[in-house]
Amino acid sequence: MNKNSRAKKYLIITLLIIGVFFMVGFKSNDNLNGKCEENKCKIEDKEEKSDKETLEEKDELEREEKDETTESDAEIKNKPGAVGKIEEIRKDGENILIRVKGDRHAGYMFDEIVAVINEDTEIKDKCGNEIRGEDLKEGMLVVVEVGDAVTSSLPPQGVAKYIKVQDCSKGDVQGKVKKIQKDKKDNTLRLKVKGEKNENFIFNEAIVIVNEKTEIYDSCGHKVPMNSIKKGSNIQVVFTGPVTKSIPPQGIAKIILIQ
Repeated sequence: MNKNSRAKKYLIITLLIIGVFFMVGFKSNDNLNGKCEENKCKIEDKEEKSDKETLEEKDELEREEKDETTESDAEIKNKPGAVGKIEEIRKDGENILIRVKGDRHAGYMFDEIVAVINEDTEIKDKCGNEIRGEDLKEGMLVVVEVGDAVTSSLPPQGVAKYIKVQDCSKGDVQGKVKKIQKDKKDNTLRLKVKGEKNENFIFNEAIVIVNEKTEIYDSCGHKVPMNSIKKGSNIQVVFTGPVTKSIPPQGIAKIILIQ
């Protein structure tokens, strides 16, 4: 065999070996790519499933919150009672009947109601003082809650369980705000309040400190922020803790009612 024939033979063998390796490598690469694609699909399916479960859980929570809110709103709206002014007071044997009229108020069913006050009726003012039925006056702003048994008459009538007078029958000072000083460091107000002498209030003049713990209400009984108090506002104040012996006395307000 000459040199050329031998060289051709070696070349053919080499090419065959290279071809075999190439085919084996290509097949392995296909298998590897297939496995990668398969794993990728599994991961994507898992992520998609996880996202779907998360969305389903979120929807379920939102439905539960909505149901709770709806139930809560229904309870509030179905509460038998009214918020308004006492338009009329009359006696009926040992009981007292008051007719309360106002606007339809969130949380109560009626804008007008006749409430029967008996010995079981709890009556308090905004400051927590107990009041007798005989002390109620026409023109007072009140919140009335009656029992579930209500007549179908106009206005409806029911036995009063609870009456809250949106006013203080007793307190520490009542009067007009003459001066307001604001302390920006501790976010407090210093009010100079002066009014007429009143047997139901201890002082007719005082320095009132208003801080973040002070509860402030407007004439309708709504809780309002500190900046609702203006110079010239008529207010009723209940102090928390002791007051100074200075003239005028000074104390920290627990409750303030803006009239």
